[in-house]
Amino acid sequence: IYVMNKAGHSQIEIAQLLYRSASTISRELRRNRGLRGYRPSQAQRLSEARRRESHKACKITDEVREWIETLIRQELSPQQVVDYLKRHKRLSLHHETVYGLVYEDKAAGGDLYNHLRVASKPYRKRYGHYDRRGKIKNRVDIDERPAIVESRCRIGDWESETVMGKALKSALLTMVERKTLCNYSAKKLEKVLDKIFLYFFRFQRRLPTCINNHSQTTFVKIVVQLSTLLRL
Repeated sequence: IYVMNKAGHSQIEIAQLLYRSASTISRELRRNRGLRGYRPSQAQRLSEARRRESHKACKITDEVREWIETLIRQELSPQQVVDYLKRHKRLSLHHETVYGLVYEDKAAGGDLYNHLRVASKPYRKRYGHYDRRGKIKNRVDIDERPAIVESRCRIGDWESETVMGKALKSALLTMVERKTLCNYSAKKLEKVLDKIFLYFFRFQRRLPTCINNHSQTTFVKIVVQLSTLLRL
């Protein structure tokens, strides 16, 4: 800008060369002009000074912090906190802002992070160690199941899944038949594998052809017993 302006080019010509709007060039020359005209070093200093002195709106006041802390302690997730504040307080925040406040409280010795749905834990490398979560002997991967299961043209192919409740204190076991979409669900008050097996057995009024479980490490004992009993 400085060189072309000194050479006598118009603001429109400078804008076309730099692929900018002519108003942008005009504003740059007007705001950063000194007693000796426009100079690049002076323009940079003036720009940095305006940025330092500019007013920045602060949404996170002490009152907002109190709202967020209260909602987190009620076991709401950061996304739910954001939605609540937007609906009831007309305050728009990003959920990462809420996470930042929670971890800031943790660094200060607070316990707010304990109320997150999934408390952060240090990552532990698992290779070279026995997986204590359980393994299924002769497990068949979902990609290896018969092609007819994907076509959904026969009755008897089931999918099972669990839906965890608040604070992981309860869970719902669901089973859906892929063709008819017939589904069953049962609330289990205690996460005891033997009781879950009884739910599976109750669901199977007719012998299933295939059972696909999305959380197999959780149902190691169940899957093994079902495979043996039903010869799947």
